[in-house]
Amino acid sequence: MYRTIKSKALCFASVVVAGQASAQSGAQIYGLTDLSLYSQQLSEQSPVNSVANGNVSSSYIGFRGSEDLGDGVKASFQLESFFRADTGEIGRDGNTDSLFHRQAWVRLSSTKLGTLRLGRTVSPGWQTIIKYGPFGGPANNSPIVMQTYQPSPIHPMMTSRGASDGQRANSISYSSTVVSGFSVLSVYAPGEGGPNGRREGAMLNYEQGPLGVAIAAEKLSGMSLQAGALAPALVTQARPGYVVTDDSTVNAALSYDLKSVKLFGQLARTKPTNTTSSETNFTTSQLGASIPLEVAQFTLAWGRTEKQQTATSDLTRDTISAAYTHFLSKRTDL
Repeated sequence: MYRTIKSKALCFASVVVAGQASAQSGAQIYGLTDLSLYSQQLSEQSPVNSVANGNVSSSYIGFRGSEDLGDGVKASFQLESFFRADTGEIGRDGNTDSLFHRQAWVRLSSTKLGTLRLGRTVSPGWQTIIKYGPFGGPANNSPIVMQTYQPSPIHPMMTSRGASDGQRANSISYSSTVVSGFSVLSVYAPGEGGPNGRREGAMLNYEQGPLGVAIAAEKLSGMSLQAGALAPALVTQARPGYVVTDDSTVNAALSYDLKSVKLFGQLARTKPTNTTSSETNFTTSQLGASIPLEVAQFTLAWGRTEKQQTATSDLTRDTISAAYTHFLSKRTDL
């Protein structure tokens, strides 16, 4: 038996302004501000109309600096903080973000050997999602981000990797140089005794001409993560609550640029291990396109998540998103 869950999102008007200021050649303050008139309706919920932050891209402010050490080697740092331009608060929805939640790392890079980062870095799975999705990263527009990171309160269909966020705190990250179109990103984060557990993953990426292809694999171990029904009041036979201890995900993605339209596709398979004897699997797919116009861009995407769990009804969740962006300048969109 299947139950289908549908979501829809419509962005009426969004203004995005990006910019940077440099005190000297090695240090910069930069950021992006995004505000929209927005209407959203999640599964079995009433429509919500709002002045919304972060529909096209999450608003943030950043600080970065670098020093050239010679022979193609540089030392640098980067700190980025989310904020809500609609209310002036730090973080995104719910105010659970840390001060530099978006990124916080130090880096040693070499034109020959690649780049090593320490700190809060981007996970391979998240890098694949935003790189090969027509909407990039905002949860309010991108179907695959919405269904991985933003559940409906009645039908919590997000994967457990979504609840763990797209960045990895306390991590070691290595990204290679590009060789014949191929590059590698690998990230390892020790558990450090916390409930998030140990996180490890890697991404192989290929870009040559109009074609881009990537495959990412991630494993989370030793967690204590509430999943399924996120509160006791939401627990039903079809929607049980459970605690995830381990989780593995494989995500394959591609894009092809035909100039008149750029096509995108993704397929992710997630298997969480929980404290019960039941078995759960998530399969999430997304198809999308971006169409460049003379001074604008039209973007469209459809995403579906299918959930199979032992002794419960299978569930599906569908999301369709569309957006029109008008470019007022290089740094300002409407």
